[in-house]
Amino acid sequence: MKEMMKELKVGNKVYPICFNLNVMEILQEKYGTLQNWMESIEKKTKNKNEETIEPDVTALKFGFAEMINEAIDIQNEKNEIKQEPVTLKQVGRIITEIGFTEMTGILTNTINESTQSVEKN
Repeated sequence: MKEMMKELKVGNKVYPICFNLNVMEILQEKYGTLQNWMESIEKKTKNKNEETIEPDVTALKFGFAEMINEAIDIQNEKNEIKQEPVTLKQVGRIITEIGFTEMTGILTNTINESTQSVEKN
């Protein structure tokens, strides 16, 4: 696994996001496995005979908050200027602005890039 740090621009604000062992551990503790969490944010539901993707909003917000707050912790250790962690309500506003589909894509791409490094090593 390789620690993956990225930046996410929302309006005029830039949020760091990180996927590493700390985030993976928290997601495993809450959802059993990383795969369970990923399936919950990409959950398929039936709606009027059509299959649609409707994410588990709680799982999406929780995972995204953990990734942002881990990145903030890492930056706070390195920088003199300290940033406050985000709340779940703030994460909900970020996701609303970005959109479910794009946010899910950002999260899964970040996780995939981080975990692919394990296969290459």
